[in-house]
Amino acid sequence: MAAPSALTLAAFCGSTRRGSLNRRLLHATVERCLNAGASVDVIDLGEVDLPLFNQDLEKERGIPADVAPIQARLDVVDGVLIASPEYNGGYTPLFKNTLDWISRIDHLTFYPRYVGLMTATPGGKGGARGLAQMEQLFHNVFVHVHEPSFGLGNAHEELDGGRPVAGLTEWTEEYLEAAVEFAKAPPEKPR
Repeated sequence: MAAPSALTLAAFCGSTRRGSLNRRLLHATVERCLNAGASVDVIDLGEVDLPLFNQDLEKERGIPADVAPIQARLDVVDGVLIASPEYNGGYTPLFKNTLDWISRIDHLTFYPRYVGLMTATPGGKGGARGLAQMEQLFHNVFVHVHEPSFGLGNAHEELDGGRPVAGLTEWTEEYLEAAVEFAKAPPEKPR
């Protein structure tokens, strides 16, 4: 299956740790998307300065300068891939803080995008609780999330050794196919 060259995606990781399993999972997924013909803009949240969201801070200093470029990069793509770890059974503060700041510019930034969620965890449950929270967060703002999301348990073993990650190629192909269909008739943003 090859995605049309017109399909554009953005991708980011909810962890900035250099050795993050989720960064490695995101890289492996992006590679598959590029090989299928999609265009992918990888946003490195480790290169931006986003203080913890605070309305008083926003009132005093305005929206941080690094937020608008992220929002602009998301605003021109058909879909978004996000790989984020599970912290104590939930999504990461980095993931949520990024969404909170972006929503201050446009609370519907993600609305017409087809979102694919992934997580990699050393545990055997594949980050199911964190994925469920991320899915619910996007559903709350009417964002279309690809189902099922991709959870990779025992990721430290799966991502080491250079062998194919079980199920990732199939999941990526299914995501791309659905994203192509979604991009043909994306929903208009409500006013």
